This record gives sequence, C-alpha cells and structure tokens, in this order.
Amino acid sequence: MKNDFLRALETLNVRLDANETAIFARSLEYVKTQVVEAEYPQFKARNYAPLAQCDAGAETFVWYEYDRVGLAKVIVNYATDLPYVNEFGKKNITPIESIGVGYQYNLQEVRAAGKAGYQLETRRAKLAREAIERLIDKVAAHGDAARNVPGLLNNPNVPLVTVGINGDWDGTATPAEIMEDLFTMTFAVWANSKQLHTANLMLLATVPYQIAASTPYSTTVPEMILDVFKRTNPWIRNVESWVELDLADAQGDGPRCMVYELSPENLELIIPIDFESLPPQAENLNFKVPCHARVGGVVVYRPLAAAYIDAILD
Repeated sequence: MKNDFLRALETLNVRLDANETAIFARSLEYVKTQVVEAEYPQFKARNYAPLAQCDAGAETFVWYEYDRVGLAKVIVNYATDLPYVNEFGKKNITPIESIGVGYQYNLQEVRAAGKAGYQLETRRAKLAREAIERLIDKVAAHGDAARNVPGLLNNPNVPLVTVGINGDWDGTATPAEIMEDLFTMTFAVWANSKQLHTANLMLLATVPYQIAASTPYSTTVPEMILDVFKRTNPWIRNVESWVELDLADAQGDGPRCMVYELSPENLELIIPIDFESLPPQAENLNFKVPCHARVGGVVVYRPLAAAYIDAILD
C-alpha cells in the first residue's frame, strides 16, 4: 500500500528515485513512532483524573446521577402507613469539542532530506503534539465556559473551604499554622461527605507548595513542613504542585488548592480522541499535515469527594 506522503507527491506530479522513495517511507514511519511515544511531563492533567471510556464519534458525554428518598420508621403491629423509598435520576450532558493544529514541509525540504539520507524532521510533528497536549491540559484544568465544558479546578458543585483556614502562608503564619491548614484541607472531604470519602491527593499552587516544601517545621524538628505532613497525615498519598492552580481561585487572580479522592468513581477526564495525524495534503509546493484531538474536560461525578481552598495566602 502506498504511503500517504508518496500519494501526496504524486498529486504534484513529483517523482522520486528509488533511493529517495525508500528513505521517505522509513522517515515518515519514524516520525509517526516518535510522535506517539513522545512524553510531556510538564502537562499533568492526565495524572490528576482517570481517563473515561468514550466513543471516538461521540458529540457529547452523557452520564446519569442517581439519588434516593425515603426513610424507615418505627411501626406498630398491623401498621398500614409504611413509608416507601424511591430513587430518581438526573441526566447530565457534557459537550465534547475538537482541537486542531498542523505542520508542513516544502518540496525542497523533502528533496534535501532524501539526498542527505537522514530521518525526516520530527521537530514540527512533536510541536504539533505538544500544542494539542497543552490545550488538553488547559481544558482539563479550567474547562471551556463558552461551550459548557467542565474543568477540574472550577467545578461549581465542589465545596470551597473557608472555615478553619489560617492562611497568610507567605506572611505571618507559623509552621504550626501551616500544618494545621494542611490537615484542615485533608479532613474537609471526610467531613463534607459525612465520612463517605477520604482525600488521597492534594494539589497545591506553586507558591504554597514552595513554602510548605522549603520551610522547616521547627528548630527541634528540622524536617520541612510538607515532609512532616506526609509522614503524619492518615490519608494523603501524594502532594503535588500544578501551575494551573496559580490563578484558579474564585476571582481568577490568585492561587487555589485542591484535595480529593482520586478514583474513576468520583471523576474522569474525557478524551475520546487523543491525538491523530492525518495524511499529508499537497498544496502548491507545500505538504500540510493536519492534526486533531477531541476533549470533554473533567466530569466530577461526586463533588463532595473533593474540596477547594482559596485562602492560603490571604
């Protein structure tokens, strides 16, 4: 079967010799492999929400939320006024949007690469993959309000913890007060959910993380505050920093921290199409390669399994 790139060349009536053809067949295969395997550790959304199962052709992601009503009561013999339980469901629809970018080569670059016998340039392909992943990270974090796509860091149903937070970490707060705030954040999920959920992941904005990770707890306990917290708290497994939290508070101009129980039962990231590179398209002396992905943000099924905290530096 002919390579997509070679077919694009034929549309321009461009002929390559046998050596060039072999080189480009191998080169393009190399590009595809490298793009698939490329890793971008600076993009973290995939670490903070499990991926949902979603068909590539879906226009929306639909999920149902069920609740129940009714309580038992103490009755007398032969009672006829038994209370009844019931359940009801709510249909939730999350839009899925497309992401697009592309890269291109010109004919002279094609010939120069073929004559030199080196692998076709992968930099532009990787840049396209990086551009797609950057936008996926943004949408996963903040959603897309214009299209009603939800984000992890601004879900309106996740409780905002304000009571019991000392704050002022970058000012007068003592290490003991910072430690107290970390524990208050952790127990907020447990308390708000009536002990149904326990937070196992804490995400801090850049400055709060830096303060907690670089400030000694005391002269007698020289460990950093964050190290002491990790060692003594009952639930949190990981404390990480995410730059997307730096301006994620309710006003959009300050840091937000988040604690939650990381589980696919509580929240999922919607990426029906991860990344796809379409066949090269010949246009004049250029070969354009469109790239595409689809994302639906982060759906939080159980908001009480998470909590936001905005007052850390206030």
